[in-house]
Amino acid sequence: TEPETAVKNEALPQKSTASSEKFQSNSTQEIAKSVAQKLVSSPENLVNGILPDLQKSFDSQDLNPEIKINDLKIVKGFDKNLAENYFKNLRAIIKANLSDFAADFSQPSAKDFELTALAYQKMAAAVYGLIIPESLTEIHREEIRLLTLHQKIFESLAQYQDDPLKALASVDLLQKMGQQLENLANMKLIFIKNNDLNI
Repeated sequence: TEPETAVKNEALPQKSTASSEKFQSNSTQEIAKSVAQKLVSSPENLVNGILPDLQKSFDSQDLNPEIKINDLKIVKGFDKNLAENYFKNLRAIIKANLSDFAADFSQPSAKDFELTALAYQKMAAAVYGLIIPESLTEIHREEIRLLTLHQKIFESLAQYQDDPLKALASVDLLQKMGQQLENLANMKLIFIKNNDLNI
């Protein structure tokens, strides 16, 4: 079933708006550690050795998705109700896909990575469909970019047996995403505060 994208206009604490980024940031660190341990006996040596060179060729457009403004559903000007609904719907989409997540990363398998990639793919597609006021364009684009990047990373990890070096490079990239998620969470909180949104 498709994730829920409509939420009742109920006021929720503003601090919960960034909960998805906090969850993803904490999870990425745990997942990256588990995957690295599964793939190699000394992940630190690989990361400091061959991964920097591999990363140069790995940071292609495929893992740096471009989100084109023309593909977004943007409404000119600022509509407070539309902005509030955006954050509510965004939270509903992420909750619907991550609250009952079936993957197990204590001993990750290719199937776990496939499930995770699929969850991020569904989230990115649903978020793409949201209508936004023009002032939310930067936040919206970054949200979709990070969701899509997570999807592509986990798709790569699902193929770790066929291409372990690419999977290790994905782990390295995954470990670096915590700061990007935190930056996005801060952008949201600042926007909510500055526009006195009730979400």
